[in-house]
Amino acid sequence: MHKIRKLILKLLNESAHTYSELYKTLGVRSNLFDYHLRVLLKQDLITKSKDRYKLTSVGQSISPYLDIEKQPIVAVVLAILRNGNVALLKRDKHAFHGHWAIPGGKVRFGETAERAVERICIGETGLGIQSAEYVATVQELVREDDGEKHHFILLLYKVKTNGELKHGKFFPLGKLPKRIVPSDARMLRIAKAKLFTSIIEENQGRLKQELFE
Repeated sequence: MHKIRKLILKLLNESAHTYSELYKTLGVRSNLFDYHLRVLLKQDLITKSKDRYKLTSVGQSISPYLDIEKQPIVAVVLAILRNGNVALLKRDKHAFHGHWAIPGGKVRFGETAERAVERICIGETGLGIQSAEYVATVQELVREDDGEKHHFILLLYKVKTNGELKHGKFFPLGKLPKRIVPSDARMLRIAKAKLFTSIIEENQGRLKQELFE
């Protein structure tokens, strides 16, 4: 979304404003301001009542997410256990590309964590859910050049499944592969609910991960 439209929505999230109040606060050219105001009206994000503009219900629903790039991403990760073995997938994304990892994915807007576990389990492995038990929360920060690149809040679930594993491979818990994401190996050793933090440092293609409980 264009930054001018973001600013208008932020102002209206605080309170209703007249045309002149919005225009004077933003300090942009009148034709540019009018254009973005029309776009917001057409998208049903704002409405005009008498001489004041305010957010519609649609605008109210998206206003908390205008700065979503600066907020942590919530995801679920699945320790899928069967007969002393755990299901792992080969990562095809950055970071730790080519390493083995436990399945996981982002929680969608309006979706419960439990529903995300079911969706991701079926989609990533082909296995059906029998039960899912919350185990722990993991904070994961990815840093590059002394700055924060990514920030994830990972909800770890212990999952029992049925069916045939269509993607990935089962490994004995006591004999995990050498090329496994370090934080995933740590998560598989958690016996009770707790919080720990993973910090990944990136420097010219090299990765260093530190774990803190």
